[in-house]
Amino acid sequence: MNTAVRLFLLTLCVCSVALAAQVYTKTAPAQSWESIRRIPFQGMADLVSVHPEEPGFLFAGTGGSLYASSDEGKHWKQVLHLGAKAKINAFYFEQEKTFLLTSEGLYESPDRGASWKKIFGGSQTKEQNALSLKQSPIHSNTFYLGTDGGLFTSADSGRTWQKETSELGRLAVSAIESDAENRELFVATGKGLYRMRPDRNRIERVYASRSALSEEVSFETDVADEFDFELTPSNEIQRIVIASQWNPMIAIATQKGVYVSDDEGNHWERLSLSGLLNTEVLDLVYWPKEHSLIAGTKRGIYRYDRAGKRWKELTSGFPLIRTNRLALAHDEVNILYAATSEGLYRITLAPE
Repeated sequence: MNTAVRLFLLTLCVCSVALAAQVYTKTAPAQSWESIRRIPFQGMADLVSVHPEEPGFLFAGTGGSLYASSDEGKHWKQVLHLGAKAKINAFYFEQEKTFLLTSEGLYESPDRGASWKKIFGGSQTKEQNALSLKQSPIHSNTFYLGTDGGLFTSADSGRTWQKETSELGRLAVSAIESDAENRELFVATGKGLYRMRPDRNRIERVYASRSALSEEVSFETDVADEFDFELTPSNEIQRIVIASQWNPMIAIATQKGVYVSDDEGNHWERLSLSGLLNTEVLDLVYWPKEHSLIAGTKRGIYRYDRAGKRWKELTSGFPLIRTNRLALAHDEVNILYAATSEGLYRITLAPE
């Protein structure tokens, strides 16, 4: 065999190996965590969020500053600074608009974070702390804003706001989720979870936190007086998830684990705590491809195994640290991002 033929065969072999490796990376990625090291800050990350229309477009918040990346975290740019004492709380995306909820109020961007305009500040300090935002399941121009000082409503896409006259206008609202199928909203407060039916102008409390049980609260409800779940001290709601592909199901992340309901919140069951090193669930996301819940806690990140009825640590390589927020990029390959006490992490999820 002459030298030219040997060289050709060697080149062909190298190319084949490289091509095989490239295909393997795309179709069966290794499931392990990696730290995003090029972020322009160190330590605590309060928030990470993924743009729903562009899975590679990320936002990260820490220390009152907001950063954006258009290439899956390889490069970052500061797009807003509210001061060292401020906090970036949450994002909400609606068509061409991006909403940012902060301790200084609610901001709106028409250009994916390049510029921001404050559209709500409240009249009191607690009202200024914007925590959650959701569009009405009935009227596209109506939005509900949860603050530390109560629930607000806008009927003109956020131009003007009115405080709710019901009990929800006097309670801190930490989370809001919309159930479009049943035309309902679920609102999390320190006293429990409320179900709102805007078309009926009706509010019902369907889950009570332990702190609410010692108070005599008058509220309209058609559910049983006996809540059928285990009541534990300080069992307040951190996050709400509505998974339309799981029965459907409503899930709430609490300081004592995750509770689920398959009948619009009338009855609740706590998922097994087995496998968790810490029961305080700080964030919760739903992975549609695997019909699975993923929980961020004070000690690690876990995925719920429905068949085994236990939580499994989401692969090795992730330190047992506080996870403040999770964000799942929905694409051909699902990437999970985590904002933690030690910066940002990411993992490419693979089916089991």
